[in-house]
Amino acid sequence: MNERINSLREKALNCAHEQYRIRKYMSILTDENRNLPVIERKALGFIKMLEQMPKFILEGELIVGARTLFAPRPGENTEGGLSAESRLSKNLDFSPDAETLAVENPGFEFYPSYLTEEEKARGAKVGIAEGYVTSHCAAGFANILSKGFNGLKKEAQTSLAGFEPETENAAFLRSVLMIIDAIQVFIEEYAALAESEALKCKEERRAELEHTAVVCRNIKEKPAADFQEALQLTWFTHLFMLMENYNLMSLGRPDQYLYSFYKSDIESGKLNPERALELLSCFFIKLNDGSDLHTDNGLNIIISGLKPDGTDGTNELSWLFIETYEQVKLVDPQINIRWHKNTHPDFMRRAMQIRGHHPMPPMIFNDEVLIPGLNEMGVEIEDARDYCIDACQDVLIGGKSDFYPIFGGTYGIHLLKIFERVIPSLPEHNSFDSFYKTLLDELRSDVAITADETNRVDSMLPQISPTPVLSMTLEGCIKNGIDKTAGGTKYNFTGFIGGGLVNIVDSLAAIKKHVFDEKNVSAKTLTKALKANYEGYDELRLMLKNKSPKWGNADKIVDDYGVEIARIFGEEVAKQKNSRGGRFIPGLMTHHQVRLGKVVGATPDGRAQGEALAVSLSPSIGQMKKGPTCALSSAMTINHKILPVGTSVDLTLQNSFLQSEADLDKVITMTEVFLEGGGLEVQYNVMDPETLRAAQAQPEKYRDLVVRVWGFNAYFVTLQKEYQDELIARAETGAR
Repeated sequence: MNERINSLREKALNCAHEQYRIRKYMSILTDENRNLPVIERKALGFIKMLEQMPKFILEGELIVGARTLFAPRPGENTEGGLSAESRLSKNLDFSPDAETLAVENPGFEFYPSYLTEEEKARGAKVGIAEGYVTSHCAAGFANILSKGFNGLKKEAQTSLAGFEPETENAAFLRSVLMIIDAIQVFIEEYAALAESEALKCKEERRAELEHTAVVCRNIKEKPAADFQEALQLTWFTHLFMLMENYNLMSLGRPDQYLYSFYKSDIESGKLNPERALELLSCFFIKLNDGSDLHTDNGLNIIISGLKPDGTDGTNELSWLFIETYEQVKLVDPQINIRWHKNTHPDFMRRAMQIRGHHPMPPMIFNDEVLIPGLNEMGVEIEDARDYCIDACQDVLIGGKSDFYPIFGGTYGIHLLKIFERVIPSLPEHNSFDSFYKTLLDELRSDVAITADETNRVDSMLPQISPTPVLSMTLEGCIKNGIDKTAGGTKYNFTGFIGGGLVNIVDSLAAIKKHVFDEKNVSAKTLTKALKANYEGYDELRLMLKNKSPKWGNADKIVDDYGVEIARIFGEEVAKQKNSRGGRFIPGLMTHHQVRLGKVVGATPDGRAQGEALAVSLSPSIGQMKKGPTCALSSAMTINHKILPVGTSVDLTLQNSFLQSEADLDKVITMTEVFLEGGGLEVQYNVMDPETLRAAQAQPEKYRDLVVRVWGFNAYFVTLQKEYQDELIARAETGAR
């Protein structure tokens, strides 16, 4: 790590940029624009932020720009953000969804006010607050890099000529044109700032800042012409996405859309590998600009995998991304990889050896499952081959889709809440099959009901919170003159995720064994124990927990329940149509496992209310009795191809599990067997429980310790204690 990168890294960890941030409430509602279409008012709010945001360049920066204007946090009346010290001492909860904060905390605003009171009331009827975000998306970075803002402007002007001025289409396109004009002014201001700062500097730094000004002036209008311009334009684009959509915006496949710039500069001699590493490191550090605002930035990138033409996309930049991550050693961006049958073993091995602050192998996604699964759902094969992931681990098509996970439950339905409704009727059933059928019938009904409720909310979004900044980058929106919230892009699908599968199948297995087969527990006793949260039923709870079949141990009884429930869920979701002219597509993942464990009652698998749920398709904590291979074997029984929004297996390995090359060989072999057997995605958390406990006790000494919470990485010390405790428990029971 050179002196520049070390200095910028320390500035990021110490939140040096916080001094430039201001917090104040903003509004664009005036007599002059109150009657404008909502989408134009939303655009004016974005423009207001661009105009008022303080602009700065830190010493040594080669990639410039930052988000510096925010509304106060709920209950916060002072200006300024959180220092690194106060961030640690407050032990901040992660902020998974800005829309959740907006609804639950009416004082939370990250966007200037643009709705009338009547419009706010209309949105509130379906649970949408002003500024509601539909993030979990990947902007059209390749589109911006190849066309530039003038290219988008020309397309919008051409499209606008085809619509009458009073139409919604024209309003959308006028919004795009206003936004582009303001963006170009904003970038020019950074060019001017770089020039003025250069006058204060010595020769070497002066030349860097003068070149930064040239870069900014080039990309404010034109497509990117070289690697540094491509990185700067990508960062500015991402910054604009964050301003409109708060956070949880993915970078897609940057080793693909940046590669031509890198390759051209290397071949021409304009760039050498060392300079490329430095530029990319500066870019990575910039991506941590918001790490003091929320624990989960959702800055996922995915590298390698097949290209649209079906050939392998692994390139020199794919390798360089791994090297850069290891050098920068910050929480973002999270590196993930795509695997297919022709992935080179050397690259797979290198990816599995990623070392940052802690051994953290990437999430590994399976092209052999996802591409045909997406294709069967209606995605053209070339686009399916170009899939990426969102801010968590949901699958989408970068720059061409809106797969935003739906609004009910935990991005869909929570299977355990269905189970919770059905379990009181257990004493009324004479057979397990009768009870099981009732559960499956409820599942089918809930999928249809949730899809209808989602469409009711989804159809209101264009009237309350359109997204013209994001939409202008997505294929189809400018051509059609339609915002992505109204169905303007190419793939207007809705991700529908089911959570809680593992706890359900473990509960079903316990009921079948103890209530109906061995009859050592009556249905009435079990339902009473669950209602009492096992208080006074300690022996029963221990028996259910320790003497029942459990998922993740290659037990056919439990696995078969998982197979059937996953199949029915996938089939029912795939039948549903959404309000944007698209369809719902299914996935099975359990996120927010600690928070949801508090709201789901006690379950027959021996879990009391308040205990965390199993993460996605992983065994419950302490239930991986036969090791990680059997855990993967259970997950492989499910047909992952019918769940193309995503499934995942999150396995925890203790540090001792990866102490030698031979150990690494075993993990790689185990992983490839899982992928070749039809697994969609696997990820490993390599943690030492003693280190985690030490970090919990003395957070100031472990400020850069990174862990994977589910589909995202976070600084361990910024998580709520409940999540820290859950990770420690996983580490204590992980494979050794």
